[in-house]
Amino acid sequence: MKRFVYPLRISKHERRYVVDLLLISNDSTNHYCLVNNLRKLLSSQVSNNQKSRLFCRRCLNSFRSKEALDKHKRYCNQHAAVRPEMPEPGMKLKFENHNRSLRVPFIVYADFESFIEPIHTCQPDPDTSYTNQYQKHTPSLFCNYIKCFSDDVYKHEPVT
Repeated sequence: MKRFVYPLRISKHERRYVVDLLLISNDSTNHYCLVNNLRKLLSSQVSNNQKSRLFCRRCLNSFRSKEALDKHKRYCNQHAAVRPEMPEPGMKLKFENHNRSLRVPFIVYADFESFIEPIHTCQPDPDTSYTNQYQKHTPSLFCNYIKCFSDDVYKHEPVT
């Protein structure tokens, strides 16, 4: 089973010198290890591509450029760090809190029909970029129908 690294504790302040520790634990023991290169530790869980990635220390998301990482940090620092929790393989999830769901007030059904006519054109220049147009879609009809959860709130005939 593949293991993933995620942050347990994040410093509230940016520091000049950062120490990354890895907690290795099982049912009976816990052990901290110094992480000398966070990029090497995390790169295997991001991609098989060997190109270097930059990581946000708060959420451990990876970025291809320093500019993208700096842009991300402006927003990431304003929110709590997120640790994704995924279900075990083969486990089934079931939604049970139906009292917390919201009823959708409207449903829109829409359809659009057209005639397809062939287009007769000359041969394009193969030395330049081009789109080979061979059909023209001529609109013939459309219909939309808005259905409300209750006919007392909104009821209207289909628009064609």
